[in-house]
Amino acid sequence: MTISFQGSHPLSSADNHTLSTAGTHPTRYHLFTIGNAMVDVLGAVPDTMLTEHGLRVNDSRLMEDDKMLALYNQMQAATDLTIMSGGSAANSASIVSVLGGKAAYCGRVGQDDLGQLYARELQEAGVALSLVQDDAIP
Repeated sequence: MTISFQGSHPLSSADNHTLSTAGTHPTRYHLFTIGNAMVDVLGAVPDTMLTEHGLRVNDSRLMEDDKMLALYNQMQAATDLTIMSGGSAANSASIVSVLGGKAAYCGRVGQDDLGQLYARELQEAGVALSLVQDDAIP
């Protein structure tokens, strides 16, 4: 399988970027995903911390990088955290793989501990990966 991105595609920092699998025969997957690499951060925090950041109990949302990093740092200081890879594409690929199917995930991750955790968890689930590492991603 070969995937070519031309021009200024968000997964490519170069003008032409080709991702391919080894061998002459295409690899077939039950599920091939392209997604946003999301990391779920779970922890018990006081309601005052939620209010301070404009959040509510059972709230789930995307945040700007600076707000996300401030909340993440505050959570690390306040509680033990559970951190795991997430995002619908990665979750779907992991489930298919764990159930015995062949799944692949294509995406972009940061060059940090969270990016490494993301890749490791998907690999441990048996998902074939094609990741672009980007040091601009927090």
